[in-house]
Amino acid sequence: MSNDSNVNREGERGGESLPGSPAEMPLLPGVLEDIGHGFVMLRPPATFDDIPFPAEEPDRVADYDWAQNDPEVQARHGGRVVAVRNKQIWGVGRTDRQAYEDAVRKTDCPRDLVFVFVWPALPPEDNGRRTV
Repeated sequence: MSNDSNVNREGERGGESLPGSPAEMPLLPGVLEDIGHGFVMLRPPATFDDIPFPAEEPDRVADYDWAQNDPEVQARHGGRVVAVRNKQIWGVGRTDRQAYEDAVRKTDCPRDLVFVFVWPALPPEDNGRRTV
């Protein structure tokens, strides 16, 4: 079998792609079926391993990890969505749409933002001791 991402495991070529999808992901006959409105259905006996996913970009992963794990970000924005790029928070909101709208109001806001739900920081464990 070739390394061509448009070839499914039966060797059939898939020429169509999903409009508006990231990198115009190719439809794989017998694996993915376009069911409209930007959705596809995985056809049995295919598994998720049969779907070609794009490689993760290291800088986007670093931004995501930073927003998820930074204690200051957790303390300040816990329970909200942040729009991040290059370890800088550009927008904050209850939803990704609100974080985006907040971000684009700022001058020089980059277009390629990473949206992260920030979990609130957990309170420190008291180990059963009462503080006065």
